[in-house]
Order: sequence, then structure tokens, then C-alpha cells
Amino acid sequence: MIPCSGPITYKSLIVGQAWSTCYEMYFYFLLAVLLIVGISKKWLLPLILLLFAIGFALIRICPSNGFLGYIFSLIGAQHVLFFCEGILIARYHESILRFQIKNQFLIGLTILASVLYIFILCHSYSYILSLVISPIFFVVVYKANEFLPNKGIMNTVMVRLGDISFSIYLIHLVVILFLKNQCGIKSFGLLLLCSLTATIIFSLLSYYLIEKKFIDLGKKISLRWAPK
Repeated sequence: MIPCSGPITYKSLIVGQAWSTCYEMYFYFLLAVLLIVGISKKWLLPLILLLFAIGFALIRICPSNGFLGYIFSLIGAQHVLFFCEGILIARYHESILRFQIKNQFLIGLTILASVLYIFILCHSYSYILSLVISPIFFVVVYKANEFLPNKGIMNTVMVRLGDISFSIYLIHLVVILFLKNQCGIKSFGLLLLCSLTATIIFSLLSYYLIEKKFIDLGKKISLRWAPK
């Protein structure tokens, strides 16, 4: 997430696709501050939406450059709305879990979400459509899990891919560019095969040698500071 050139924005990061991590760090910091000062959980979402509205207005009324402008651009970007949507889902996920859904309806939701997603890919990106599609996909995945066996090769593979998903996200573009520019692989099929293989291998190494160690360390620290 370190800017390497130009003005301080997420577009100048050393690893470009880490731009979304900037929003995650903003939320971690914001939530930590709100919780430390004793804000009730029921006020978290309204306060975040208020900050978003203020940041959204500031970057349009009096745009500024430098670090302050960068912070306002984070606070007032539409991406914040997806985090707010995630907070809503987290608050009501138990109700979603209790909600009974028939197989036919689940298949219909899957088709609807897929069609909307393909529509976004074929046309210009829409925040509104994305905000609608995201919870639909969540419900589909969440409820589809009830119909899958707890044990099995597919379940194990998906769990492992979930473990390394963040490493995949950070590494995949670097691998693709290296294979394309340094190794001279131009064939789409070969590039796809090599990039998938190399990305998964390096992501596994990154997860077990770096990421998991910090996850375990974080758990130890949180348990140490947890109330008795």
C-alpha cells in the first residue's frame, strides 16, 4: 500500500490491486476508534454513513490534494457503501440463516445474480447494481452451503482457496504481468494455465509462511487483551 510515484492516491501504489486494502485499513482504524470511545454498536452504521456523506460532500465542494485530500477521497468514495452493506449483513446474518429457502428459488437467485453480474461485465460498471447483486450472491452462497456435504474433496478445496484468497488477490496480477512481459507468454490459454498454477503456488507459500503467522500472532494478542 505504499505510494511509489505521483500524488498520494491508491492509483500510485507499488501493488496497484491493493487499492481496496486502503479502504479495509480505514475501516479497521475507524471501527477501533469508535469502539475505544465507547460508541454503541447500533450507532456504528449511522456514524459511518454520516462520515461518508461529509467526505463525499467535501471532495466535491472543496477538493484538496495531498494526504488530507487522500483521506477525504477514502471516506467519501462509493466503496464505503459496500462496507456499510457488509455491516448490515453481519447484523442480520442469523435471520438469514433461519430463513428457509427452496432449491428452485435458490437456483432462480443464482441465475438472477449471474445474469446481473454478466450485465455489469458487458456494460459499464454500476455501483447501484453492485450493491444489489452483492447481497444476492451472499444469500446464494450462504444458503447453498446447507446443501453441500461438510466433508468432501470439493469442500476441502474451496476452504483452502478461501484461506489463500487474499494472497491470490495480491499476487495474481504480478504473476500475470511477469509471465507476459518477462517470460514472453502471449497465448491466452497458456498464460491462463501458467498464471493459475503459479498464483496458487505462490499464494500458498505467502499464506503459510507470512499471512498465517501474523493471523496466529493476532489471535494471541487478542486473547491476551480479552476481558476476563
